[in-house]
Amino acid sequence: MTTFAEDEASAEDSEPREFCDITYGDVEHRIAFGIRDLQVDSVLYTATPAARGEVGVNASGDTRELVLTLPIDHALPTRYTQQGIPPKKITVTLWRKQVVSGEIERLWVGDITSMACDDKGTEATFRVPSRAGEMLLRVIPNVTVGRNCPHILYDTMCRIERAGSNPDAIPYMLTTTVLHVSGRDIRVELSNVPAADANRAEWAVNGEVVHVATGERMTIRTQTDLNPGVSMVCDLSMQMQIVGLVVGDDVEIYAGCMYDVETCRDKFDNRLNFGGFPHIRTSTPFLAQGYGLREIT
Repeated sequence: MTTFAEDEASAEDSEPREFCDITYGDVEHRIAFGIRDLQVDSVLYTATPAARGEVGVNASGDTRELVLTLPIDHALPTRYTQQGIPPKKITVTLWRKQVVSGEIERLWVGDITSMACDDKGTEATFRVPSRAGEMLLRVIPNVTVGRNCPHILYDTMCRIERAGSNPDAIPYMLTTTVLHVSGRDIRVELSNVPAADANRAEWAVNGEVVHVATGERMTIRTQTDLNPGVSMVCDLSMQMQIVGLVVGDDVEIYAGCMYDVETCRDKFDNRLNFGGFPHIRTSTPFLAQGYGLREIT
């Protein structure tokens, strides 16, 4: 019995087949390069006229990106360009199988960052940087000073838990059903926030809508209560629409933050982790022109 490495090095026994998994949300595309389908255990990979670029490293040792080419009428390019809103995350995993030994090795895994079409409009090319290479990219430290909080809501610096609740026992996350959809606007019942709560009017502003079925999420820009003080139903306007979201779908609504100290204190009781400097001065007796900042009242 030969091994994968022995088959790869052998001029006689090397009989490779390559295939890949493309996943986003609950959608999976299983592609076999070539003209024949490929059965891997109980999973069928469909023969597709696709191609992929070389996999290797450059002179500095950094992993290069993988280039994946698919027919323009394949389901992935169609979904990627649908209404100009691609899925938030599309993961590509490339596999190579040696038929003689039956062993399989993973060659590449990464997330698609862009798509381009050829001049004839027959092929779509996707850039897939290495996930490991992306994780090793260095980020230059920087420090910003301002009255608003620079932390991302629910991150490790903010320390608010998505599944948590505020001191009034109001949960930050609500699972509800979509009542109406119109582009990027949806109607839901925000039943977790009492009508009399002081933060009710902007509870979801700058929060998120997560489509449970696909995992797609979008930032909430505005919230409009249809009958304030009486009904819990409200309209939420998102940054962009979520493709595939229809009436009756389940969504998760996450509370948003205005990133000022008042919201941090009153809505989340998180003043100790506030990252801004709410009382920073915009003038100084030691500099004639001050700090060059505009006074914010």
